[in-house]
Amino acid sequence: MLIEGLTVTFPRLGAQLDIFRIAFARLRQDVFTLIGPDNQSLPILILADDTEAELSTDDHEGRRFVKSYDAVLEALARVPARPILSRMF
Repeated sequence: MLIEGLTVTFPRLGAQLDIFRIAFARLRQDVFTLIGPDNQSLPILILADDTEAELSTDDHEGRRFVKSYDAVLEALARVPARPILSRMF
């Protein structure tokens, strides 16, 4: 809900994200496929390949991402006005 409110309040930011809404129950296959079975807590912000490395908190097989509400919010606050984000679950 927090992320939804953020993207409605800041539509320019929301336009930079591909937001995927997935079922609460695990196994979250879409997330599992992209960043492995140990990283299924939500929200997850998966970064584009050319995103600044310091925005990420973790990686899985070279795919960088941000997990936890606080870290996702901090990363979104630091996003410049260009599309650098890949997917949001």
